[in-house]
Amino acid sequence: MPLVLETRNRRVLIVDDNKAIHQDFAKILAPGPRSEIDEFAASVFKRPKGRRKGFAGYELESAYQGGEALERVRAACKEKRPYAMAFVDMRMPPGWDGIETIRRLWQEDPALEIVICTAYAEHSWKEITKALGRPKHLLILKKPFDNIEALQLAAALTEKWDLTRTAKIKRDELEARVEARTAALQKANEQTDQFLAFMSHELRTPMNGMIGFIDLLRKEYYGPINAKQKVFARNMHEYAAKLHGMTDQLLDAIKKDPRERKPGSAAFSCAGLIESVLATLHDRFRDKRIATSLQTEKDLPPIRGDRDYCLEALQCLVSNAAEHTPEGGSVRICVESRDAGTIKISVADNGIGIEQARLEKLFLPKDPTEDQGAPSSPAVDVQLPRARKLVEAQGGSIGVESLPGEGSTFWITLPADTASSARPPIAEAAPREAARAKAKVLVAEDNAVNLSLVKHILSTLDVEVVTAENGQEACELAREHTPDLILMDIQMPVMDGLEAVRKLRAQPRFAATPIVALTAGVDSESIRGCMDAGCTEYLSKPIQSQALAGLVRRYCPPTGGPPGKQSGQPENT
Repeated sequence: MPLVLETRNRRVLIVDDNKAIHQDFAKILAPGPRSEIDEFAASVFKRPKGRRKGFAGYELESAYQGGEALERVRAACKEKRPYAMAFVDMRMPPGWDGIETIRRLWQEDPALEIVICTAYAEHSWKEITKALGRPKHLLILKKPFDNIEALQLAAALTEKWDLTRTAKIKRDELEARVEARTAALQKANEQTDQFLAFMSHELRTPMNGMIGFIDLLRKEYYGPINAKQKVFARNMHEYAAKLHGMTDQLLDAIKKDPRERKPGSAAFSCAGLIESVLATLHDRFRDKRIATSLQTEKDLPPIRGDRDYCLEALQCLVSNAAEHTPEGGSVRICVESRDAGTIKISVADNGIGIEQARLEKLFLPKDPTEDQGAPSSPAVDVQLPRARKLVEAQGGSIGVESLPGEGSTFWITLPADTASSARPPIAEAAPREAARAKAKVLVAEDNAVNLSLVKHILSTLDVEVVTAENGQEACELAREHTPDLILMDIQMPVMDGLEAVRKLRAQPRFAATPIVALTAGVDSESIRGCMDAGCTEYLSKPIQSQALAGLVRRYCPPTGGPPGKQSGQPENT
């Protein structure tokens, strides 16, 4: 609601110990004797003695000492009828002088415009500003003063006071509007975030079942299918993947500005990151008969950063290696910790290699005017500049080593979560009994289709599966069965997954049990919530069968030796 401006302020205070000065100002600003009406108005409205209203609208009041002036200013502010300006004499014995009076008046009313009236030169402007600072509401009028000069000062300074007050009222009104608008935008953003989280879960949950079961069919987990069925399965998987991509684009388009999203900061497993990338590019490696291998150090600390950024950056490097490695070639991924608290991930291929002159331009945006006739090579791959931006946004680095004809090795370094490395090794935290041949996996999932999908994937592995439909049941079954691995859905009735994780982590027996979040919320805030609750890592929906299988094999290795080839899965070294 807009604020209403008051009438113009022409209230003037004269502060001088000489009564003649008051009479002079009265002649200038309020000429003529006081009428009977003025006297009657003064008695009715209890105006102080000495007030006079002149032809220019000035309302004069008099004070003869600094203390009296302070009381009048204080009373005027209390009545919410402040003075616009004051003429203050410099010498007023035996009380405060003009400097002290002005200092006291400004403490009471900082907006008061003041004119110093003085007949002496003992106070220079330098001395005055040293005593009062560099005031913006102060002028000097030398005695004896000219009537026109005094009238002009009164007109200018009262007008200045009005303009300053008007500007302040308008500024306060704008600030109030901005605050109201900001609050409305914050509420709208919160509602948008809630909507996105809801839609992300509601859209990705059925897609998880659809894509997952098509994936099981396409990879022949339960026996071979004929050629026409393979075509149908491939087409269904392709269209389902496109639908998933369109869903992600739609949700991103609704966001405030996804291009300006700052990278999140959460701890997550490097092994899980690599498994997700290899699962995504599995078909491309299989079609080109490219062998993949992974070499990693034991007890690596987690990575600290934005998992989505890291996933996309690593996927750029591995996809680039697959693109430029010949059929029957090999791609090797090596992970090692560095002394500076970082983790280095290298992706080596035996492809065509890169000329030394092109290495410097690899991670720069491609110039369309260059290399138009050059054959396809990593040097002109548009994915690499994108990978560089994603890595450097998290404080990491990216590089390459290559020779023509000898392949290329691309590497990235990412910050390690050294605080999390103090935890006990998860894989060794709860060793299984010798008599217990199979590892136990507890799956908490309230959606029947998604639960069925996870059970089908786990049925191809040498594990025992226990299922729960909500967080509370998951906690009870965990105490009963002591699982080696817990797969925890996040949004569940009765008790959600995050609360269940917190309750389990509060018990010493589950302090180091690997708990993997199965979540449709892939934004940084959702992922950070999972990790802060105590999840070891997370697996985003739609769940890919190979990523889930690799994760289970990592946390639940068979007791009888290394795992063998699973049904329907191609062998990659």
